[in-house]
Amino acid sequence: MHARPPMLSLGTILVLAACATKGGTPVPSAAPGRNAEVVTMEELNKARTYPNLYEALQALRPGWFRRFPTRLSGPEGDIVVYLDRQRLGGPETLRDIQLSAVTGVRYYGPSEAQGAFGLGHTHGAIQVTSSP
Repeated sequence: MHARPPMLSLGTILVLAACATKGGTPVPSAAPGRNAEVVTMEELNKARTYPNLYEALQALRPGWFRRFPTRLSGPEGDIVVYLDRQRLGGPETLRDIQLSAVTGVRYYGPSEAQGAFGLGHTHGAIQVTSSP
């Protein structure tokens, strides 16, 4: 008599699948060994050839600019940009930021952004830290 392997219920499979993604949204891309949610000074220094922060982030972390609509959030809105915790607006505001003024950049997924900055961050937030 052969023993059958245990079967997982559909509910168990769905729970495991939900736990496999961070916050229900895909994690932004980064080079292997790099934190996908943070752009370091080392990376920014290597990206100095780009004319502004928007172009550099498009090259370094293109996943940050993808929208992840759900049935609850819909496709409306965009990622929100903050400079030193002051709200600037949408991703186009990054075009006005020169790389030489930036000391760090961090991506917040939708739930993290709402915890850090309040409601209205359906597609997450980008926090830019500048030199004083």
